[in-house]
Amino acid sequence: MSAITDPDRLAALAESGLLEPGHDMAQLARLTRLTTEVLGLHAAISVVDATTQHVIAKSDDALAPPQRSPVEDGVCALVVADGTPLHVEDARASERDPIARYGVGSYAGEPLRTSDGHILGVLCVYDEAPRPFDARELALLADLAAVATAHIDLGRLARRLAAHEAELALVVGSVSDLLHVVEAEPPHRIVTANTAFLERRGLRAEDVVGRAWGDVDSADSALRTAAILAEVRDSGRPARFAETISTRDGERSLDCLVSPVRSDGTIERLLVVGRDISEHRLQERSLQESLAERERLLAEQVALRRVAEVAAQRGGRRRLYAVIGHECAELLGGVGGGVTEFVGNDVVMRGGWHRDGESGIAAYRDVPVPTRASAASARVRETG
Repeated sequence: MSAITDPDRLAALAESGLLEPGHDMAQLARLTRLTTEVLGLHAAISVVDATTQHVIAKSDDALAPPQRSPVEDGVCALVVADGTPLHVEDARASERDPIARYGVGSYAGEPLRTSDGHILGVLCVYDEAPRPFDARELALLADLAAVATAHIDLGRLARRLAAHEAELALVVGSVSDLLHVVEAEPPHRIVTANTAFLERRGLRAEDVVGRAWGDVDSADSALRTAAILAEVRDSGRPARFAETISTRDGERSLDCLVSPVRSDGTIERLLVVGRDISEHRLQERSLQESLAERERLLAEQVALRRVAEVAAQRGGRRRLYAVIGHECAELLGGVGGGVTEFVGNDVVMRGGWHRDGESGIAAYRDVPVPTRASAASARVRETG
């Protein structure tokens, strides 16, 4: 496989963005002018894809190679193909046909080798007349090529980071938890925040990014949170805390986790993740109320069983018993019915239940109807 068509090399060239329309070539053009100033020769930077040599920057238009040319006609493509510098002092005597084709008398090209070893192009100098290149000139050309390569590598890294940040923003933006990143050192300025954080707090990104955390949160909460942030920064261990925030939908309860973000072993930032547990809290409260109601009903059941035992023991007497508890008639073996009257604070059922052809009166005394059963075991009294 030819070095020109190496897929990894072509992928690195694509990642650099050097052949994309509108790519900023100002720094590379400035570098070619500096090269001309230092060496006193025309200078150009070319990159080579699978089929074409592209001149992307040049110091001037004199003797400049075509903006695009097939790889088989490109001088710089020879350097990319061989992977080594090319120095031609007299192009007229050279077997490298493309060099003399453009009226060039002398040429020196240094490969632009990226940090991961891919040769994307060439920084070259050339002149109309044949001339020798001394060691100083060639060393300077190699140094200038290294500067050009470093610029290209930085551009690749910046594009890679931008792509990762865009992907991360897409993922983080879809998370319902409230996420934000703050600087580890006080005043803990906010570096970024996701959509959920901004929307829940009714803020915009420009209202948050760059501001101290204390300027965004309430004073009391900010003091408490600052202490936790300092603890995580100093210990290097995550920490949890609970927070209540005011939102457009009212107060919300958050379960927050602070984690250190390390760079080369140093904690420079802190990630704060807040999970809205308001619904969970409501469910907990509802569960607690249900359990309390269950305990109440169990207590009532025990009390009513006691009533039934008492009624069974007195079954031969022509007496009726008024019991605090709305199921007493059923437990006494009667049939519900009758008329309910309100006498003072008492609720009286006359003919409320029957047993063995006998009617009775059940009175619920001094207890509101929804809670009267809670005192079922408190009092059992006979009524005539």
